[in-house]
Amino acid sequence: LRAAGSLRYAPPEQMHGAAPSPRDDVYALGVIAFQMVTGDLRSAPGSDAADELREAGVPDALAKLVVRSVASRP
Repeated sequence: LRAAGSLRYAPPEQMHGAAPSPRDDVYALGVIAFQMVTGDLRSAPGSDAADELREAGVPDALAKLVVRSVASRP
């Protein structure tokens, strides 16, 4: 199989050769949501993503959803 798409939006599993799955889209949407809140299309959520989102005024429920969508162990 050959992967398609942008590396920034690919989940860790796909980076390690896993087959494509619907989770790939969930991960990508989490990255996009994070970028929309931060206003930086080059950024990606890291280990402090929840703090960054809360500092930006994002409600806790949405911050948790974004963090869970980009978790390395979904």
